[in-house]
Amino acid sequence: MLLAILAVVAPSRRVGADPFVPTDLSTVSPPEAPLTPIAPFVVVGSWNMADGHSETIFPAGAGVLAGGGLLVSWFNWSGGQGWIDRYSGDGEPIDRIQVAGGSHFDVTPSKQLLTSTGRFALTGTRLSTHPAGAPASAPDGTYYVATPTATNHYSAAGVLLGSFPSTEAFDVAVLPTGDLVYVNQPSGGPVLESTITVRSSTGVLLHSWVPPENAFSVAVDHLGRIHVGLNWVSTVAMYTADGDDLGTYGVGSGGDWMSDLAVSPTGEVYAVMSGAFSGVDNRVNRLIDPAIPIVDEATPNNGTTAGGAAITLRGAGFSGATDVLFGSKAATSFAVVSDLEILAVAPPVSGPSTVNVFVKTATGSSISARRSWYVYKAPAPPDPPTGTSATPDDGSATVAWVAPASDGGSAVTDYTATASPGGSVCTTTGALTCTVAGLTNGIPHTFTVTATNDVGDSVPSTASSPIRPTTCSATSTVHPFLDVATAFPFCSEIEWMSATEITTGYPDGTFRPTSSVTRQAMASFLYKFEGQPATTLTEPFFADVDEGNPFYPAIQWMAETGLSTGTPQPVGKPRFLPANPVSRQATALFLWRNAGAPDSGLAPAFFADVTGGTFFAAVQWMASSDLSAGTPNPPGKPLYLPADAVSRQAMAAFLYRYDDLP
Repeated sequence: MLLAILAVVAPSRRVGADPFVPTDLSTVSPPEAPLTPIAPFVVVGSWNMADGHSETIFPAGAGVLAGGGLLVSWFNWSGGQGWIDRYSGDGEPIDRIQVAGGSHFDVTPSKQLLTSTGRFALTGTRLSTHPAGAPASAPDGTYYVATPTATNHYSAAGVLLGSFPSTEAFDVAVLPTGDLVYVNQPSGGPVLESTITVRSSTGVLLHSWVPPENAFSVAVDHLGRIHVGLNWVSTVAMYTADGDDLGTYGVGSGGDWMSDLAVSPTGEVYAVMSGAFSGVDNRVNRLIDPAIPIVDEATPNNGTTAGGAAITLRGAGFSGATDVLFGSKAATSFAVVSDLEILAVAPPVSGPSTVNVFVKTATGSSISARRSWYVYKAPAPPDPPTGTSATPDDGSATVAWVAPASDGGSAVTDYTATASPGGSVCTTTGALTCTVAGLTNGIPHTFTVTATNDVGDSVPSTASSPIRPTTCSATSTVHPFLDVATAFPFCSEIEWMSATEITTGYPDGTFRPTSSVTRQAMASFLYKFEGQPATTLTEPFFADVDEGNPFYPAIQWMAETGLSTGTPQPVGKPRFLPANPVSRQATALFLWRNAGAPDSGLAPAFFADVTGGTFFAAVQWMASSDLSAGTPNPPGKPLYLPADAVSRQAMAAFLYRYDDLP
């Protein structure tokens, strides 16, 4: 088992000659200033990886995807198959890539997957092979593979572009200048024999130095700083591209040692912690530099490709922000509200996509993380308006609504309110109310509203509750009948009777609301209410109603449907008694039978004067259905007055309420 060295981190040593030639380190002068811990990075996240500890299979390499997310390669010490796991930037497992070609010690993402054994698509499909070694992606899309003897330069398509000698290269990274920085680790040497070198892209040695502890890994951040992994002590030493010491920072706890580190394009550090030897779980620790801004939330976190949405960014370190980027595109505008908040306007993009929102300051850029994602969607029609309501008037209704929760990413330009029945409409260009005209007084109407933007129309809103346009309003001067003024108690009910042509009143223009309803008029009202259905009776059912009676079809229908059986006679057919007034209890019976004789559910008796008998169930149903409240009879129960004749105004009220039943 390899032993972790937990000694205090010592200063780096500069090397004056090519590091691949053995050097007497005792003759090397220390750097101008000792390497001191500066702890610029702090752990902001940590997660256990999918696989536990093992002495033969452990996480060996890491690489950060440009769009966010981490790749971790697994090395099989026994020579068997390895694999690569893909995680989101917040540690959520995405998939496992089974890459053919044996175990994998290192992985670097570019436009494809570069592993220690070959070049692959992110699906694991092999694209080409190259000599085993440490891969590194260059900003121009090319890549390098450093082997113990040479560094090979390849195009993005895997074509060899050039090669130069390198010795004992263990890991490699590319600086923003295109120069290469190596960790060189001679086999079998003492711990301090690891060497860091910087070479040009053609292999010319530029700088070299010895890190204070044994080093396995190297990465470069967005500011060009070099991060060298002092793996056995779980510490990172930072340098400039010239080798100047910038300090050290710990990478947090977990595992036995740090097997690799990776740095995102925005400066976020991922340390892969291996638990291969002590039996603890393998972990990934995510670190950031507190000096760089942090985006914790983008609200709203989505908008359309047209851009223009006002976004509130919340986090920390925003003072002095120089840029706000949606992916790679600059915000249309932004304003720093405080160190904790920025208001930004999303720029337009060419198509639907998900991007990270970055805030840049002089000290660096915020990191790529799920919490700062912004989703661009194609513009869509608006959501439907809500809360649709209507207020009736004479032949019209004023409709009101609430604006849609979302405009679909394109501003609402119009609203249309539509009446049912009839289809009469009104439109507005922004107001949340309009008046629909051309309605029939007394008829129930509902209303829906659609919202329109440049993409199209919303689905209709939920319909309003029904209302009945009416002349029976305080401002109306139109009377439904000469003897029914707009302030008359049953004005709306009588107006409805006229509008539905259940009655046209008398030839002199009156309704005569207090007159009694005859049985034949009652039959006519119900018959017209039901749409004047045809009957199949071929001869008169009642002895006193023949084909010459103007109410004959209605009375025949009453008989055929069982609404009335008439008054039995000792001999012959029953009589209907068409000219007799209809009683209130008979009216209840006719309506109850027409409704299907439902159970009222009331017990005991609702009215003081109807406690049983032939009409009891029907009268109880009149009360339970709110067709009749009776006549007040304090302090006792109300009276129904069952034997009284029904007035025309009461009949209008009964039928009007009956029409509103579900």
